[in-house]
Amino acid sequence: MDFYEKLDRILIEHEGKRNRPYQDSKGIWTVGVGHNMNVPLSDAVIMHILHDDTQDAINDCLHHFPWFADLDETRKIAMISLRFNLGLGGLLGFRKFLWEMSQGNYASAADELIYNTDAQGHRTHTQWALDVKAKRANDLANMIRESVQI
Repeated sequence: MDFYEKLDRILIEHEGKRNRPYQDSKGIWTVGVGHNMNVPLSDAVIMHILHDDTQDAINDCLHHFPWFADLDETRKIAMISLRFNLGLGGLLGFRKFLWEMSQGNYASAADELIYNTDAQGHRTHTQWALDVKAKRANDLANMIRESVQI
């Protein structure tokens, strides 16, 4: 066992290892192995977390949407971004969008992201489009609609 393995073992034994934030004995929010959440994260840690979260989003898309693997790169990126933002449950709530995507009807799918249409044909913005603001909503809709990289 090398120095760092020994160090890891003793720190994990003394600090504990938790995958959810908790308050330590002094009330400081902590995560992992005693990482004080008031201490800024390094760029390397931020990117590691991003890549870990991104892989989860990719795995969800591959598992839940059989047609995902056949999408071009731009549409895959848009789908992963949507899963990343909405979570799997939120994305699954866009049933019409997902149906249109599965059929390759990308213009209709893009519209489903942005608009709700009532029985009289009136269109209003989806709550998601309002929540993420126009630029993000329009960027992702255009990526879906026209496969244009932003």
